[in-house]
Amino acid sequence: MNALELQNPVSISDERLCDATCLSSRYVLDFFGRDRGMSLLSGAALLEPQHSAPATLSKLDYWQLCLNSVNKYDDEGHCCLSRPMPKSSWSMVFSAVNQMETLGRGLKRIAELLPVLQCGVHASVGYCSRYAHLTLKTDDQFPQSTRSERYLDLIATVFLCILLWGAEREFLPEKIRLSSLLEPEDGYLLAGLSRKGTERNGFGTTISFSLADLGIQLGARRYESWGIHETSVFRRLYSDLCHSAFASSDEILSDVRHLLTTGMLSQHGVAKELGLSVATLQRRLAMAGTNFRQLSRGLRKEQLSSLLATSAPLEDIAQEMGFSDRRSLTRACHDWLGVTPTAYRQKSAL
Repeated sequence: MNALELQNPVSISDERLCDATCLSSRYVLDFFGRDRGMSLLSGAALLEPQHSAPATLSKLDYWQLCLNSVNKYDDEGHCCLSRPMPKSSWSMVFSAVNQMETLGRGLKRIAELLPVLQCGVHASVGYCSRYAHLTLKTDDQFPQSTRSERYLDLIATVFLCILLWGAEREFLPEKIRLSSLLEPEDGYLLAGLSRKGTERNGFGTTISFSLADLGIQLGARRYESWGIHETSVFRRLYSDLCHSAFASSDEILSDVRHLLTTGMLSQHGVAKELGLSVATLQRRLAMAGTNFRQLSRGLRKEQLSSLLATSAPLEDIAQEMGFSDRRSLTRACHDWLGVTPTAYRQKSAL
């Protein structure tokens, strides 16, 4: 097959990592549509005091809005496509890809299965001397727009998370190409998730993988429930971005948050990993205006909110969060969110 050619690309590979942690409100409201976007922001208590949209939104908050939107409106197309896509429509594709033997076969599989969805998005796989390129584009029936290109940005990110979930080892794409319709100042969900940066050129989204990585085994873990696996991976990727972005300015907070996100939950374990005594860790956190309990509680509360927005059984969420059983999860949920997990899910769907 012919190599993918990128002509006159607009490079943004020198973007600051701190920019890779957030999106502009213009990005968010354009993606959802202003009315729906403002409703979702209000429901998530993310509006400014004057009921205006914040200037920027963390990528983690945006991810949460996407989960909330699917639960509320039962549309994985987020009104970006010609027709609604019921919840779990993409799960069929992701589950099938997850069952492929290797990354290379997984890329081919998504290209084969996308026509089944009849959603107006198609994929192609191309090769050159160093890379395999997965390109997502909307069909010719769709006018090229920032909204459709932002949808491809989302779907490509979710697909990358699915690949990482099932892979036998860690890897990242070599480079990413995004549509020239997307403005750098608004941010991109995929920004920071490749080894060699991101560029803008033409239409659609292309993720380029090293040929050496195509033999990576998939299926190490199975895709079983809507939302939980990709959300868990994205939270980790976001933590990595934040850790790189803010380590120099807020080192101790960044380090502790990063370790908590990777599943290290005890204060003793975090202190040991950082090469500190517990007393020194406590003192440095106090100097930063917080303590270990507050940091841990805040992050785990955010994690629980995200996972409850998925379709995962409560037993799976309990295991993902390190609880011994479902009853422990329920107690924590009532403590952190004020209601039981079931009640929280029912409230979020309204």
